[in-house]
Amino acid sequence: MIMKKIYLLVTLLLCAILLFSCKGDTDIAAEETTTEEIIDETAIRKLTYESSDKLMGTVSGALNQELTYNDVSEGVKANEKSGFKFAGWSDGNPEYSRTDTNLKADTTIKAIFDYEYRDMPILDIRTTNYAQIMSKNDYIGAEFTFANTDGTRRFESIAGEIRGRGNATWGMDKKSYRIHFDQRLDVIEGYDNGAKSWVLLANHCDQTMLRNHTAFNLGKILNIPYSTESIFVEVYLNGKYDGVYQIVEQTQVQENRVNIEDTRTDTSNGYLIELDRYFEGQENVDFVVVNNVFYSIRSQINNPTQIDYIKNYLEQIESAVRGNNEAECYRLIDMDSMVATYILQEFMKNIDVGWSSFFMFIEEDYGKMYFGPPWDFDLTAGNDHRLDNGSWDGIYVGDRQSGFDQRHRWFPILIEYDWFRRLVQNMWEEKKDEIIAYVDEVYQFGKDNIKSFNRNFERWPIWGWRINQEPEHIMALNTYGQHIDYLNEWLHARFEWLDEYFMNEEYITVDPNYGGNNNNNRYR
Repeated sequence: MIMKKIYLLVTLLLCAILLFSCKGDTDIAAEETTTEEIIDETAIRKLTYESSDKLMGTVSGALNQELTYNDVSEGVKANEKSGFKFAGWSDGNPEYSRTDTNLKADTTIKAIFDYEYRDMPILDIRTTNYAQIMSKNDYIGAEFTFANTDGTRRFESIAGEIRGRGNATWGMDKKSYRIHFDQRLDVIEGYDNGAKSWVLLANHCDQTMLRNHTAFNLGKILNIPYSTESIFVEVYLNGKYDGVYQIVEQTQVQENRVNIEDTRTDTSNGYLIELDRYFEGQENVDFVVVNNVFYSIRSQINNPTQIDYIKNYLEQIESAVRGNNEAECYRLIDMDSMVATYILQEFMKNIDVGWSSFFMFIEEDYGKMYFGPPWDFDLTAGNDHRLDNGSWDGIYVGDRQSGFDQRHRWFPILIEYDWFRRLVQNMWEEKKDEIIAYVDEVYQFGKDNIKSFNRNFERWPIWGWRINQEPEHIMALNTYGQHIDYLNEWLHARFEWLDEYFMNEEYITVDPNYGGNNNNNRYR
């Protein structure tokens, strides 16, 4: 009986302890949920409004205010600049104009701005102190930001430098530029082409802006070595919209460009060479002359004997070509690249094929001469009144008539040889379906990006003007749609004419008059 009383007493004691413990927890919880934040409503808070990027937009009104908790701030407004749009405030408020109250602490609120259009990737360039780019020889400092069409930024505020570039094009209103980053960048997504040096082509005298784009990609179809990769971007220069540009790989010796070895001190070096009537510097140092043709050296020269080697190599090719020495041509030249280059130049009907920007390279270890990469096609495809008034028919690159000084010296001679013509015919037959299919892709690309191209010509209103050598019938076109229609029709007509020409039985027969206008070859 005593044990039962003890057991009951212990049980009651435990229940009392548990009950007291639970009540304590409840009281604490209640205290936590009912305690209010104590705010000093008389304290002064600093409220600051600012722009995320003053080149994109500004904030007007009282930018710096001092308020107590219950004060209502003076109103401010976000103001976007031309080419940009207001994207909201940093605290999520989407309204252009705003006031604020109930500030608990010092607060900074930013107006966020973005690019107005993202139909193409954006390249934003800010030169140091917003200096103008005045020279094509001297770089000035700059920062670069590249933004994708989906708003993501592939790189932001990358340090580098920029200068002008070009020969005749440097005198045009819309300039082309050479840019050099402080670090290697893969500017063209999807390609392993990291490099510091790039080119921004304005394509100002090509009112489709697609002729270089077309030729570079046809070069890839024809397997011309190191054919140039490029993308189109809309450029903002120091906060102002500057139009559509083509970011292009710089033609240079580099592992992701023309990948040859040019650091050796003996003649086994590799050499990048440009046929170049704009040659500069000292003969037999910066350029060589062979049969009155000027070749600039675009790779590193480490020993004077290397210049002698280059000149001798070019002289051997001259001799082999002029002497119809097929075996020697094969020994000295990669014939696939030479034939492909002839087809590309002839298809685009490039008036400058023998003037400048015609690149070749000799591989290291006493390798062969290769033709490529292709470059400078803005005057092609009917865009030069001096060449048949822009007509799509006829042979120019392989023609034997006297014609322009721009004509290449080797191709008119080689076309006289049936073995070379057969190589041309075979490659054309192999590649022609891909060529015409790509022509259709170019046309579709122009149509798909017509908004961006139209913005370019709003920035640079040149319809009806002769910017370089445009024929009258091109100058008469006054919309971008008309220009890409013209290019598409020209390329299709050129294809059909060349297809009939190359595939004709007479093309293979030894007939020096076939397709020519003059039996006298001035280059022999």
